[in-house]
Amino acid sequence: MQKWVAANWRWVVWLGGGLLLHLLVGKWKRPCPQPPANQQPPHMPAAGDEQIFTTFMEQVPALAFIKDEYGRLQYANSAMQQTMISSAWQGKTTPEYLHSTLAVQAMADDQQARQQGSLVVERQLPGNDGTVHTYRTHKFVIRQGDGPTLLGGLAIDITERKQMEEALRASEEKFRKAFNTTPTGMAIQRTDNGHFVEVNDAFGQITGFHREEVLGHNAQQLRLWYDEAERDYALDILRRDGIIQDLEVRFRRKSGAMGIGILTTERLYINNVFCNLISLQDITQRKQAELLLENYNRELERSNSELQEFAYVASHDLQEPLRKIQTFGNRLQTRYAAVLDVAGQDYLDRMIKAAARMQILITDLLAYSHVTTEAQPFSRVDLHEVMQGVLSDLELQIQRCEGEVLVSPLPTIEADPIQMRQLLQNLLSNGLKYHQPDKPARVQVTAEMMAQHGRPLCQLTVADNGIGFDEQYAEQIFGIFQRLHGRHEYEGSGVGLAICKKIVERHGGTITAHSLVGQGATFVVTLPVGSA
Repeated sequence: MQKWVAANWRWVVWLGGGLLLHLLVGKWKRPCPQPPANQQPPHMPAAGDEQIFTTFMEQVPALAFIKDEYGRLQYANSAMQQTMISSAWQGKTTPEYLHSTLAVQAMADDQQARQQGSLVVERQLPGNDGTVHTYRTHKFVIRQGDGPTLLGGLAIDITERKQMEEALRASEEKFRKAFNTTPTGMAIQRTDNGHFVEVNDAFGQITGFHREEVLGHNAQQLRLWYDEAERDYALDILRRDGIIQDLEVRFRRKSGAMGIGILTTERLYINNVFCNLISLQDITQRKQAELLLENYNRELERSNSELQEFAYVASHDLQEPLRKIQTFGNRLQTRYAAVLDVAGQDYLDRMIKAAARMQILITDLLAYSHVTTEAQPFSRVDLHEVMQGVLSDLELQIQRCEGEVLVSPLPTIEADPIQMRQLLQNLLSNGLKYHQPDKPARVQVTAEMMAQHGRPLCQLTVADNGIGFDEQYAEQIFGIFQRLHGRHEYEGSGVGLAICKKIVERHGGTITAHSLVGQGATFVVTLPVGSA
């Protein structure tokens, strides 16, 4: 064998190198250039021919081997020996040097290669270290004239390439599934002519076109753009930035109806072609709902404004005739009470009390409307200082019910100072008013700083030991003119807590109530520390 190698080294090197190149690139790129007919190959001395062959085969990144006509291994380079052969191999047949599970397949491949002249196969083979690698093996027949026919082979480890191919295939499969199953309209469009090369079902549902109607056409041919100016604007962005992100556009459906969508487009390079990956989210219904809501809000604001104006004007207009009723009622009581019989005195007394209640209602109604009509700008408000003023104003009421008010330190916030005083006064007054007859009133005010979504808040808690209420009425008590008790039991118009709720909402906060009958009530007010 060594003599054959020495005599044919040039041919073997040329064949081995050519086959190695074939394995690396998968196919011939172009014919090898041939020297001129009159140019002879350079003379190489016979000495060292075998050394040149051995050096070459040891350097190639492949497993190389040669077998004789009986299938006995005559040559194996170091890579082959270290990777696939675990015992003595020189002159051994395949089952003698190769694992039995591999030998059967190898001999079958050898036989097919001898029959066909050559064979290229890809096999997963375990190495001596136990790891499994994928090899692309080219086995070929070597003929020596009248001499015995040999079988050569070169095997390239393509494990990494196969892994990359598998990863790419898996990535493409994931993209294909995401592309086809997302509820957002997706499309791939050639950059050069704008033709659609792929669309998903959602795109067809949004636009009304079948897939077959879209492929091979561009947006202009399908008249998808509702406004040409919007199309030009979008294309300018794409040319400048290479991407369009969340652009609101109007599009035309197949029926001709206008739709509104969010467009996102990004450049891709697919199969050597520049393409645009298009995402279109249909927000037509949402925009219609937003428009309807805006109209409702405008109408509600107009209605509220008219209602507040009516309440303010009506309250003022009622003041004058009410003052006359009270004035003349008082005169009748002063001058003519003695000449009235018992029934007349009762009628007069009822009239005067009704006028007084009417005065309270008008005053409270004016206070309710003032929350918005006479609101003050927000400023730094020391709630503790405001509370001291409120306690001074409620001093007589506290004394009448033999009550006490315990106040913890209160913070400083951004608010309307007048409305904060009104809020605290109404809450304290409410706690003192509904005290239990057999025990002194006790109201406790505490404050806690907290945060919600990164926004600092102040939580005020006003708790009393009064009569309480059934918690099923926890929302009802904040309605205007809503009362849970008759006016003969507890005085008031039922507007105080409604004013509290309106003030809190104007400041961007919330107010809730918790109670059990006979166990007092707790009001929790949450207000932003900064401007709402």
